[in-house]
Amino acid sequence: MKKPISVLYRTLVTLIFFAMVAPLNAHSTNDAIFTRTEAMIPMRDGVRLHTRVYTPTRATERVPILLLRTPYGIGDLSAAQLAAALQELTADGYNIVQQDIRGRFKSEGQFVMLRQPRDPIDKSAIDESTDTFDTIDWLLKNTPNNNGRVGIAGTSYGTWLAVMGMLDPHPALKAVVQHASPASVTIFITVMVSNTHT
Repeated sequence: MKKPISVLYRTLVTLIFFAMVAPLNAHSTNDAIFTRTEAMIPMRDGVRLHTRVYTPTRATERVPILLLRTPYGIGDLSAAQLAAALQELTADGYNIVQQDIRGRFKSEGQFVMLRQPRDPIDKSAIDESTDTFDTIDWLLKNTPNNNGRVGIAGTSYGTWLAVMGMLDPHPALKAVVQHASPASVTIFITVMVSNTHT
């Protein structure tokens, strides 16, 4: 029980630190590092997900996309604050994308906590995997200077979303970074329940 508390503590300390430091760094970081745009990305069932795309203005070549999906709200970071928070990624050059998941904040649809994977036989069904797939597909067609490669990262619930995005992945999804996720436990339970019904 100590490990989840330790992870939560570190996460909270990091968030508090960022809340104090980002405004201080924001004035010294040029907003021209990124161009920030917003979109309501359509999913296969017509629901639209609120998405913010930061594209680097100084990229000299095509760069990958880093997708960050969350139920916690993407907030309203300026390009300078994002650059301050993600300095290494900014230096390496990434298109950084934040998205409110289905039913949360400015996104349409119904939120379902830890939405289970869809039945693959039901072609009209949706889950976090289809939403991730549809988002990536849209981003590849609408994000300037992307190199056709996408990574997903997340912590806590964000990791659940990243792992679910791997179930039926878009061919452009090349990397998934997860930390402190409930996904492994839930996948294990889902597999065990599925095996008892076969």
